[in-house]
Amino acid sequence: MKKAIGCIVLCAAAMLVVSCEEKPKSDNIIVHKRAKVQKKGTQTMSGYEDKRNVEWLGSTYKVCVERKSDTSLPQAFDEMGNSYYDNTITVRVLRSDGSVFFERTFLKSDFTQYISDAYAKGALLGVVFDCVEGESLRFAASVGSPDRMSDEYEPLVVKISRMGAVSIAKDTKLDTASEDELEDEDDGV
Repeated sequence: MKKAIGCIVLCAAAMLVVSCEEKPKSDNIIVHKRAKVQKKGTQTMSGYEDKRNVEWLGSTYKVCVERKSDTSLPQAFDEMGNSYYDNTITVRVLRSDGSVFFERTFLKSDFTQYISDAYAKGALLGVVFDCVEGESLRFAASVGSPDRMSDEYEPLVVKISRMGAVSIAKDTKLDTASEDELEDEDDGV
């Protein structure tokens, strides 16, 4: 019996020594490979249509603006290199009797001489009626990143004269005036 207890104590002591022994450390660090981010296929921006009545030159005109993606145009790209189908934007101005005063489909190429190289690969984002300015209809236009989460674009101004002539320019007036400044402008101060 003494021999059996001695064997058990000896085995327990051997296990204790082995378990306390320091294990060799490895300099190998295991890092899992990151999954490659796949670029999305060519995306389409959503279309829109806006119709509103405008008092201009003593009459009521209907201004209609419609944006559509066009797969036949060169593709546009966002900051991440994702591709999008570029847009066409059709502006129609109808007289009160329904006859067409003005109709034109705008492409990004209509604005390329007015935009910087930073936005040249972007898309035609929008043309939106702004206001009546003298004898012209003023529209805000933009070319820039087609990613709807981005706010990168170049602001432009499109004017349609009473004769139907179109003029395009960079928008140099920032819309950052405070409400107090706007009230002062309204009061003529």
